[in-house]
Amino acid sequence: MNFKHEKDRNMFFMLHPALILIISDLSWYAKSRHFVELTITQTISTVDEDRRLGRVSSAHRSGIACDIRTK
Repeated sequence: MNFKHEKDRNMFFMLHPALILIISDLSWYAKSRHFVELTITQTISTVDEDRRLGRVSSAHRSGIACDIRTK
């Protein structure tokens, strides 16, 4: 698993523990079955970041959401 930003690598383990397990399992599955590496592009955000991105949910601020891409 890769991270787009060093900030997100540092904050990954601040996410909800269930989400960490889900992402880890998804990453293992994508790599082992489909040879695809996942990249985490956003973990925990601020109110300003959410406003700028047009998010209406507080899920990223609460640590129960993250953004992932394959390339």
